[in-house]
Amino acid sequence: DLEIISIWGDANESTWKNYRADQKEKITWLDYWDEYDFAAQYFDKDSTPTFLVIGADGTLIDTFYGYNKKSAKKFGKIIR
Repeated sequence: DLEIISIWGDANESTWKNYRADQKEKITWLDYWDEYDFAAQYFDKDSTPTFLVIGADGTLIDTFYGYNKKSAKKFGKIIR
């Protein structure tokens, strides 16, 4: 099974809710705002966007950055 979770590190809740609201309507998975930046600190990541592939046992399998053809290709491999 694959579960997708979005964790946003925006400066405030309003920005998180309203930035690209037209695109966020398409999000069908869990989508969170990380008010205190815990996720970025825990995974030691500060690039936006950062994609973390985490195994069922909680281990970090892969990390990739940005919206581009390379990240889309990685997503494709993961969901197959």
